[in-house]
Order: sequence, then C-alpha cells, then structure tokens
Amino acid sequence: MANSRVTFFPVGEKNGGMILIRLNDKDKTTILIDSSIGADKIAGYCDVNQELRSRLPVDSEDRPYVDAFILTHRDQDHLQGIQTHFHLGSPENYPEQKKNEDKKIFIRELWSSHNFWEPASTEYVLCDDAKAFNKEMKRRVSLFEVNLTIQAEGNRAIIVGKDPDGKTDRLGDINFNVSDTFTLINN
Repeated sequence: MANSRVTFFPVGEKNGGMILIRLNDKDKTTILIDSSIGADKIAGYCDVNQELRSRLPVDSEDRPYVDAFILTHRDQDHLQGIQTHFHLGSPENYPEQKKNEDKKIFIRELWSSHNFWEPASTEYVLCDDAKAFNKEMKRRVSLFEVNLTIQAEGNRAIIVGKDPDGKTDRLGDINFNVSDTFTLINN
C-alpha cells in the first residue's frame, strides 16, 4: 500500500526490537510487533515511549491504541514495559489518567502463539511482563470460549499455531495455522 509506514524502534543494551506498522487503509490500521519500552533513552537520545506514543492514533475515548499487538515470543526484551504502558484487562476497567502519567495504550486485538499457556518452570523462566501478558491472553481466550464468538475491541485474541495438547481445538475463529494468510486485523 502506498504511504503505509513502518517504524523500527532502536535497539539498545537493555531492550530488543519493536516495530510499528501503520497501514494506508481506510482505517489507518496500526499494528505493534513486540514491546520494548525501557526506562532509559536508547543511545542517550531516543525516548522509545514518547516516540511510540507520537505515532499512535487516539480513539473516541481519547485513548492511544493499537489495532493489533503481536507478540513474537515471551522474552523480556520483547515484552518490556507492557504492564507499565499498556492497558491489560477488561476495557470497562481502563484506568483514569493520573497526574503526570501517560494514558495506557489500549490493545484492541492481542496476538500470540499458543505458547502463552505454557507456565513458567525452572527450565523456562518467565519475567513479570510475560506473566502479565499470559494472564491477559488467557482472559481474552476465555471470553471467546464462553460464547464461541469474536469479542469486542479490547477483548479480542488471535492464536497463531496449534497447541499440541489440544487447547486450541475449539478455538477455530481465533486460531490460525502458522502458514495461514491473514486478511483481517482487529476483526
């Protein structure tokens, strides 16, 4: 698409990659791949949090948002800052902005591999941001399981890949094979 934008945020010693895609479709669809928002500026000059926020649209409730947040994997450098900067939980519980704090970024649709069901273990340590992500993904998937219908914005989940233990077997409308082609973002 002409004039779609892709922003690659800088990588530093304490953060991994993060990519923002803004499509030039009628809805200006915004997709964020991974979160890597640390407390420090990258290379002493780039405030990743402010750079991201300056590129995000705002919805009718004055919330910055992404149409889809896609997690590539659950390492800390790809989830850093998700609890601090993003709203995790029911849309009805979106917090009031506190003085001198940025509004939380609203995630309309959350994408993950089926691995979010895999718990932490001595062999597979999960950071606090990964545990929070897993909890939010499970909340959204549970909402689908109750009615077997796609949920409203802020409650939607997409699972990429089939769970070997069969957890994705009943999740047809929100579960896709790794090789599938996607034509919808944010339903």
